[in-house]
Amino acid sequence: MTSDATEAAPPQRRLSRQQRHDQLLDVAEDLFIHRPYAEVSMEDIARGAQVSRPIVYRHFETKEGVYVACIRRIYESYNAVIAKVVDAVDGGPVDRLRAAGDLYFATLESDRGRWMLLAASSSVIAGEEADELRAVQLEHVAAIAALIRRGAPEVAVDLVEAQAHAISGVGEALGRWWLTRPDLDRQTVVDHYVRILVDGMAPLIPETTQA
Repeated sequence: MTSDATEAAPPQRRLSRQQRHDQLLDVAEDLFIHRPYAEVSMEDIARGAQVSRPIVYRHFETKEGVYVACIRRIYESYNAVIAKVVDAVDGGPVDRLRAAGDLYFATLESDRGRWMLLAASSSVIAGEEADELRAVQLEHVAAIAALIRRGAPEVAVDLVEAQAHAISGVGEALGRWWLTRPDLDRQTVVDHYVRILVDGMAPLIPETTQA
C-alpha cells in the first residue's frame, strides 16, 4: 500500500530539472546524515521529496549514485569556499594553511552531520560507485594541491601532491580526534593542525619565514 502510494504521489509543485535534482539531493543528504546508509532507500528519498520513485530514478539510476552525488556536492561546495578563503589571505604558506585549517574545523563545528558523512564515505559503498567516490575524493585533494601551487609555484609537483594528501589526511584524523575531545576549542585544534603540518611544509616555506 505504501509502495503504491509512493509510486502514484504527484509532485506538489513544478520544478525545473535542476531544481528537482537539487531537491532530491537535499532530501537524500539529510537521510544519509541521520540514518545508516543501509537503512535509506530510493523510496525514502521519493517520500521525503513527495515525488514518485520514477522521478528519483530519472535523476539517479541507483542509491549508490545518489550517495556519490551527495558527497560530490559537499566537496565541491567546500572546495569553492576554501579557495576563496585561502586566496584572500595576505601572508605566506603557514598563514594560508592556518586559514584553510580554521575553515575546515569550523565546518566540523557548525555542520557535524555533513562532516561525518564525508568522513564515513570511504567505507560505505563498493564496486564501480566506490571507484567514482574515490575519484571525487581525489578531486578534493587536487583542489588542495592547486592552492599549494598558487602559493609555491616553484615546488616540485610530486611534493605538492604528497603535501596535499597529507593535509587532507591529517585534517580528517584530527577531526575524528576532536570529536573525542569536546573539551578543546577550535583554535587549539587548529594550532595543533598547523604545528603537525608545518614541518612537512618546510620545503615550501622560505627560510626567512620559518620560526
